Amino acid sequence: MNNDERELDELLKKSAQVARACEEAKVRYYRLGKTLADLIQSQGERDRAQRMSLGQANKRALKLFEARVLTATLELDGDVELAAILAHINAGAENPSSDSAVLLTLSRLEGEGFIGSKHVPAGETGNATVLFKVTDDGKAMLADVRAAIALQDD
Repeated sequence: MNNDERELDELLKKSAQVARACEEAKVRYYRLGKTLADLIQSQGERDRAQRMSLGQANKRALKLFEARVLTATLELDGDVELAAILAHINAGAENPSSDSAVLLTLSRLEGEGFIGSKHVPAGETGNATVLFKVTDDGKAMLADVRAAIALQDD
């Protein structure tokens, strides 16, 4: 093996090491994001349980971004992926939102019962995915928001 071949071999080994490190970082990032989403969803579940234990309806004031996420999910009409919700929210936006912000908001709304999700396992042609849909409680929340906005406009 001459010097050029040795150098090429070393570069290929280093390239493979960098690729492995990048893949490991992606996995750690995904796991951290999943852990955070699960914690936020659990907090939403606790908040919902508290409202229900007090005999209250499962309603609360929505933050603007939560209303945008809920509205986008509803307008997409049915079981939709995160990417579609994100694209809908960011359409024409000056400051686009991140997929993490949308996912964490969906997690909270799901914990509170305003969004439902289902996991679709990987098939022969694609990756596993999660589909989101607005629940009846979520639709009622949006109706309240829209009514309040209509009152303000009058």
